[in-house]
Amino acid sequence: MIGKRKLAAQVFSASGAARLLLRLKRRSRQDLTVLAYHRVYNISDEALFPYDPELVSASTASFAWQMEFVRRHFSPISFGDLLEALDSGLPLPPRSLIVSFDDGHLDNYTNAFPVLKSLGIPATIFLSTGYIGSSQTFWFDHLSALIYHAPEGEMYITGLSLKLTLGASTATRRSATELVLSRLKRQPNQKRLDILRELDNTLSRHMPTHNVDASSALTWEQVREMSLAGIEFGSHAVTHPVLTMLNDTELHDELAESKHMIETMIGRPAPVLAYPVGGDYAFDRRIIASARTCGYQLGVSYLPGVNQLSTLQPFSIKRLHVERYTDNSDYESMLALPRLFG
Repeated sequence: MIGKRKLAAQVFSASGAARLLLRLKRRSRQDLTVLAYHRVYNISDEALFPYDPELVSASTASFAWQMEFVRRHFSPISFGDLLEALDSGLPLPPRSLIVSFDDGHLDNYTNAFPVLKSLGIPATIFLSTGYIGSSQTFWFDHLSALIYHAPEGEMYITGLSLKLTLGASTATRRSATELVLSRLKRQPNQKRLDILRELDNTLSRHMPTHNVDASSALTWEQVREMSLAGIEFGSHAVTHPVLTMLNDTELHDELAESKHMIETMIGRPAPVLAYPVGGDYAFDRRIIASARTCGYQLGVSYLPGVNQLSTLQPFSIKRLHVERYTDNSDYESMLALPRLFG
């Protein structure tokens, strides 16, 4: 059954109202839209996909359509352009929009980069630098794969005092993964790591030996190639922890080391941080103060919305989320009327 908001988006788009509103607002300089993507990946059979499908923002074909839409209706800019405008006091182009990606999955290079390059659209990729150029799987994807391959039956996670019942269906594995992830993100960092180690010790023997390209991270060679082609890189910390769950020393190390690594590897400044997870519990005044100390000039959240340039909060930048269920009408409606459809 189609939800009311999706149905409204379909009507709003099909009627032509979305594009008409975009044309009427084309000269506006009041808003800054930032789009949040994770992965651009084609899942041929979701039941056979062991990683988190919710991190797939779009298929390759959908992403190409979306970027063509952005090219026609917006002025794509970078965070560097935003910083220059803030420093100089000069206005941004009308309908300014930034395309951003979190984490640094390989498909940002193989699937998203060719589209961005062909259309001349700048973008920013926020890297969790500890995974870049390594064979290590992002911790949240590794967790998903562990639960996906776990045997049927009951499983008790001591560190969370949580009992799971895993059935044969993929759906039970997805639900269990979502529950465990939501709990882990609220744990002090060392406890999270201990629980992940517990799960790995218990379940890794059930993992098949197979190619992990479906969840690989970028290499530094790919990062440098994209950087030379105009793609911007920012920090998503080193190991993708929830920053508010870190002590002060851990926090400084995550922010300073990731920034230093990016700048060393691409030879350019990396003044923008995207908070891992990025919700209202994932950053606060302490996180912002540490980010400033480490030399960051902007902080990007995962809070939904469009930014008013006149009241822009540099360390609380909002983004519109692009998800795998975002079809063309959803996308048009979200960008035309974000306060209703974003």
